[in-house]
Amino acid sequence: MAPPLLMAIAPDGWYADATFADHLAAFAGATEPLGESAAVYLRAHGWSTAEWLAQLERLPRPPALRVGISLPVDADLPDASELLSEAGVDFVHLTERDADRPMQAWQPLQVSRVCHNPHDARRRWLLGSTWLVVSPIFTTPSKPDATPLGGAGLAVAVQSAPGRVIALGGITAGNTQECLAAGAVGVAVQRAAWTNVETLVRSLGNA
Repeated sequence: MAPPLLMAIAPDGWYADATFADHLAAFAGATEPLGESAAVYLRAHGWSTAEWLAQLERLPRPPALRVGISLPVDADLPDASELLSEAGVDFVHLTERDADRPMQAWQPLQVSRVCHNPHDARRRWLLGSTWLVVSPIFTTPSKPDATPLGGAGLAVAVQSAPGRVIALGGITAGNTQECLAAGAVGVAVQRAAWTNVETLVRSLGNA
């Protein structure tokens, strides 16, 4: 399956927010024009497969929405990917802690892998990835000390994994087209995905 055109990153503490299921439903409704090109990434570090399964069972969510999770700490379990897939997980995301970990056999789930240095893109792509999330592209409050890669840095990563790069960091409706013009096939967004998703969808409408 192709990388998502719009990947929403769930805010910190999403699992403790009783209204998060409502936010998911609203996101799914607003992104309906994108079809399977919209996805949500549920981020929680250090969780085991069992903890993810328990949380997913408690979380009502639109059945058609693509959902990804942080890589479980016990991801070496041979049946973990099957269990998570049966629970409705579509992809696992590898943060910087796991970004250099080989994942060639993590089927049937797709593998999303972070990349903060565009010159690491080819190596991380070859380690087994469905797509790479390259960041930060623009200035972002979540990484105030990081140097933005800009469109030029994004384009370098795209050369290593054409058609498989998602842009993250400071993404707004006003700069999505700049990311796509640099070769990204999608964008990952946290704040705007939950506060201004309709505008984001419109900005991606011609992709």
